[in-house]
Amino acid sequence: MESSIPGGKGKGPSRGVVDKIKPLNGFLYGCGDPRSVFKRTGVNQWQEIGPLPPAGKGEVGFRDFDGFSESDIYATGGRGDVWHYDGHAWSKISFPSNMWLESVCCGQDGFVYIGAQSGTVFRGRGDQWKLIHKGDLSLAFKDMVWFGDRVYATNDYGLWEIQGESVQRSNEPIEITNCAGNLSVADGVMLMAGAYGAALHDGRSWTRLFSLADLAKQARSA
Repeated sequence: MESSIPGGKGKGPSRGVVDKIKPLNGFLYGCGDPRSVFKRTGVNQWQEIGPLPPAGKGEVGFRDFDGFSESDIYATGGRGDVWHYDGHAWSKISFPSNMWLESVCCGQDGFVYIGAQSGTVFRGRGDQWKLIHKGDLSLAFKDMVWFGDRVYATNDYGLWEIQGESVQRSNEPIEITNCAGNLSVADGVMLMAGAYGAALHDGRSWTRLFSLADLAKQARSA
């Protein structure tokens, strides 16, 4: 076990709650409220990615972040609150909406995908953005990752696939989409794990690793 990430009142790289952690260029990064991004450089060693942008007032991000590199990072959260880090400083992005933002993915196609409230999706980069999907769900996409030739997105309702400007619910069987929750990509595979189980994509097909429903049946019959 490691110590909590130092933060709060200017005494550490994290300003509050840790909302997301993910790998970037071989290091573990994290983000949280209000507007903080930090990097793990060693055991119990964290440094802020900054100087951090101003904390702002009210409920502001960051809920998620992603990067093309360590000097090209996007962070999102709050109402239309999007920032970019160029390796030296953070700058606020001119974003065309004040919707609540939940997730972000820097795609290998060179675009940034941002998941907003109700499953709405924006695509762009820098100060150029386009609404590519108007969602009608009660939940935003909690995780968005690039794998293979597309973006995969999840929430508690299942799995979606984004190619170009097309956002479609995945056609995978329910035993796979029931595992929707968090996504992580590393070493050529994608792991999806949620409240009902976990599944792995090896670049060709999905394999369900386990189902909590099946485990519960086994426990009752044991």
